[in-house]
Amino acid sequence: VSLRVLNAGARCRFEVRDTGIGIDADKQALIFEPFRQADDTIARRFSGTGLGLAICRDLIGAMDGVIGCESEPGVGSVFWFEIPLSALPDAGDAVLAGAANNAGDAAPSELRVLLADDNATNRRVVELMLGAVDAEITAVEDGAEAVNAFLTGRFDLVLMDMMMPVMDGLAAVRTIREHEADAAAPPVPIVMLTANAMPEHIEAALAAGADLHLSKPITVPALFGAIAALESKHAGATPLEDGRTCAVSPG
Repeated sequence: VSLRVLNAGARCRFEVRDTGIGIDADKQALIFEPFRQADDTIARRFSGTGLGLAICRDLIGAMDGVIGCESEPGVGSVFWFEIPLSALPDAGDAVLAGAANNAGDAAPSELRVLLADDNATNRRVVELMLGAVDAEITAVEDGAEAVNAFLTGRFDLVLMDMMMPVMDGLAAVRTIREHEADAAAPPVPIVMLTANAMPEHIEAALAAGADLHLSKPITVPALFGAIAALESKHAGATPLEDGRTCAVSPG
């Protein structure tokens, strides 16, 4: 692993070198795409889901950086990325400013997220993405667990998968909204994360009470863009008891 400062301190370059099997030149661009491997035997031989480099690409892109690979089959590879140094002190704060529904003296790390998805890999992907803003994440595996966690905790944001066992995401969202209505509590923003991207799926998500529908596979810009869109609704937000605000669902 190495680090170099470039352009009179304007950018820095990180490199990770290995002496592995290497990657053919015509396959190098593919490995940064979601669920792609340079060779379909790699996952069986070395494990992996084909998501890691895609996540890295999105994270680096969110910081106005670039990422790449130089490799020679049978010799090894160099994976590298460059980011502007000027972005480093402000990158996390900039994302949080658009993502966290906090006000007053609340610390950025206090962004509390309830994540519901029955797929462990999907949960891990979102956790890695939100790791850039040091979110406090409560992860559950089905809608029933999501409802129980919501009733016993306090959250600034809910990320809800649509298709889950025990209780699906639509039923969970409806239950959460019913609880908020009964308690006269301000609605917590809910983003539906799902591979179901047909118009009827989007309509069903919004009808259940979700604020936004986000199609999988999720990218960092798409996720933070969705959260920032909720932040833009502060004009119609209702203050919570501790001074935070929470965007109101449409309709």
